[in-house]
Amino acid sequence: MNRFLFARTATTCVVLLVFHLSAWAQDSAEVKTTTVDKSITSVTVLDSLNNPFSVAVEPQSDVVFVCESGAQQIIKVVDGKPVPVIGDLEPLLFNDFKAGPIGIHFLAKGMLLVGHGASATEGSLSRFTIVANQEKTLQSKDALETVKLQLASDAKPLGLFSSICSKHANVYAVTHGDPENGWIAISEIAKEKLTSFRPLIPTAKKSGYVSPTSMTISPGGEYLVVSQMGTKGTSKDSQLTFYGLQGSLKENYEVELQDIVDIDYSPKRKHLFAIDYCFEDPSKAALYKLIGKGTDGCTAKKLIDIPHAISMAFDSQGSLYVVTLGDVAEVANANPVGKLLKIEGLDEVPEAIASPKGNGQETTDVDQSNSGKKDGQ
Repeated sequence: MNRFLFARTATTCVVLLVFHLSAWAQDSAEVKTTTVDKSITSVTVLDSLNNPFSVAVEPQSDVVFVCESGAQQIIKVVDGKPVPVIGDLEPLLFNDFKAGPIGIHFLAKGMLLVGHGASATEGSLSRFTIVANQEKTLQSKDALETVKLQLASDAKPLGLFSSICSKHANVYAVTHGDPENGWIAISEIAKEKLTSFRPLIPTAKKSGYVSPTSMTISPGGEYLVVSQMGTKGTSKDSQLTFYGLQGSLKENYEVELQDIVDIDYSPKRKHLFAIDYCFEDPSKAALYKLIGKGTDGCTAKKLIDIPHAISMAFDSQGSLYVVTLGDVAEVANANPVGKLLKIEGLDEVPEAIASPKGNGQETTDVDQSNSGKKDGQ
């Protein structure tokens, strides 16, 4: 089965690659994107952000939210300006830097999840209600509920939820702190509330690869798709792994990229994008198109360089929002240099598909004879 082939009319998948969780310890203040594909454009939406670690787009409204970790707050973009939505979030230390929450995710319109990793022994998830014309900045105490990660007494501390996603009544979170297991945790929703929060998938033991970094749900809704960056450094040992929603291992695919840190599907063509930090040389960090090769894995085509990118999210129209980080020295000097970028041209539907006169089939770089079962909607 070839799970790289996601849409019913498409056999190409895409990967957007940029940079990793420790990315704020690199050394370029400017974000200079270099486009290989001239149909792709990039503009800066916000700048001077204090280590924006993740970005999320609210369903239905397409309003963009950013986890400004260095400022311990969540902001949204209103008329091109940052507006605080949640503040007073508990700080943590990461690579000797005072930060805040790492991951955010929308369960639905107006329902935001925030992952905390502040405690030395346990992480937690909080659920907030967000309204369009919110007049005040919410505080931690305003969360509808907060659930703590349940660990065995002899377990290693888990936190730093770098990626959160959900399907049906399940919420999944990538954890950090136990590399021997590489846990993905799960929280169940019952009666519209978060309930238990516990480790579910020991990805390192199941897949044989270390360092889970991000995840998303496949377009058909049946798989949890997880990226693992492998060993940080020069080796191109990233991995894409497909799990069932209860944690059963389905498929492993090698990806010849160094340090994948985020993945997401585009809304129209159901292509997969990923971010690779490329620790060994951040100047090589880039946006790629991942082209499936049947059951033999994939090849990557470079699209755009984006220094210091760390997280991304699509809106419903196919625009991609990417946040980038600065380095420790810049932030220590009270000079935040994080940015929110908007990238266009990644999810355009070819005329053959969009036109009523077209045959409805997409021309791709992949030979149809190599395709296996497609994972579509």
